[in-house]
Amino acid sequence: MTTKAVKERRILIAGVPAAGKSHFCNWLCLNCGFDRIDVDSNADAAEGLYQLGAEVRSRAPENRLLQSVEDFVARLTTWPRLVLDWSFPPDFLSVVTLFGDAGFELWWFNADWNAARAKYGTVHGDSRIPLFDRQRDRVLPAWNEIRPAFEPNILTTLNSDGSRMQPDEIARRMNVS
Repeated sequence: MTTKAVKERRILIAGVPAAGKSHFCNWLCLNCGFDRIDVDSNADAAEGLYQLGAEVRSRAPENRLLQSVEDFVARLTTWPRLVLDWSFPPDFLSVVTLFGDAGFELWWFNADWNAARAKYGTVHGDSRIPLFDRQRDRVLPAWNEIRPAFEPNILTTLNSDGSRMQPDEIARRMNVS
């Protein structure tokens, strides 16, 4: 019996709320053998990232910051195929960049903001729309700083008519198997 080698790959997917990040990450787990951490839903991962972000924002000494990144990423490298799903606050862009520096592929799932707001309300309920609006109001003014961190890995996954790019097409464009 032969065993097929699994190509190591670590991906961080961020983007517009309701653009399909969670759906695609679940698809990767089911179809491509990835493990997933939904940072927004995983208290340990969120705590690690938010502590790291606090250090970045407080301008911690570079060696302390580097050690924090190495420690956090080392915990994540126990998985040969890992996808992080994170709707990061734009003021944590430096943390996202550090993941890129540590070998994670950075992908942004873009969407028409009006279509995304409608989908978000359908999925999460109208009472949570203010959360969507807050993230939109943080991302849009910071877009010119966010975009270069993800280029050329920006995919429009939700169109203005509400149609979505299918997971197999996203995987093809990301060259995931």
